[in-house]
Amino acid sequence: MVWGQQDRFLPVGHLDTLMRLVPHAKPVVLAPCGHAPMVERPADFSGIALDFLADPGAPLHLAQQAGLTPAGSRSERPC
Repeated sequence: MVWGQQDRFLPVGHLDTLMRLVPHAKPVVLAPCGHAPMVERPADFSGIALDFLADPGAPLHLAQQAGLTPAGSRSERPC
């Protein structure tokens, strides 16, 4: 889960509740950032997402959809 520290729509305090509902999630809080980390901090968000998808514990189908091999290296694929 990637959350913005300054999210006014869903304040970061709600992260505790979400973590109880999704106990295996790996939370990341970005600051300064509001409700849309993928828009406000695209490079950071992309790096976090790619790290997650390259993790051997991540579901394999998510890594394959992102163009990652199981070992975590980028496959040859046009963007």
